[in-house]
Amino acid sequence: MGTVWGMAVYMIQAGIDGPVKIGKSTDVKSRHSMLQAAHPFELILIREIEGYGKVERWLHERFATCRLRGEWFSFHPDMLTVEPDIDEPAPPPRRSQKSDESLTPLARWLRDNGKTQAMFAGSVGTSQSYIAGLCAGDRLPSLRLAQKIAVVTAGQVMPEDFFQVEPQTPEQAA
Repeated sequence: MGTVWGMAVYMIQAGIDGPVKIGKSTDVKSRHSMLQAAHPFELILIREIEGYGKVERWLHERFATCRLRGEWFSFHPDMLTVEPDIDEPAPPPRRSQKSDESLTPLARWLRDNGKTQAMFAGSVGTSQSYIAGLCAGDRLPSLRLAQKIAVVTAGQVMPEDFFQVEPQTPEQAA
């Protein structure tokens, strides 16, 4: 489903008669996969609605009596048909794309290879938020993680890409 602004509100149900998560995402398919990886029951996308934060809040308020915890609700048949009665203003402007030179090697590799941070995080055994910090240059990986990244990227992102080590003169090394 194409969405205006690339944002959609989704309803994902745990099993056939389980609770429903009402959330928003720019990539519902990836979000569904991420949730499924952490959930013991099959998750089923039962509804996708074009919208942004106001649509999500409206749905949370509409089904407030069904709320179990956070964004999880008991299923209500109206979830399949209700149409939010609000006008959604344009979302906040997106952050501008970083120039290629300002991307970290890992962020550039992810972009060039069409990988999400979440997908990559799973392949190296860490969290998406940790990979986001590495991509932003705000975090440094352990040597072990840097080595895993080198293996997964087939040597295109190496440990030295994270650790800016100034070359030493022979006197400094002694």
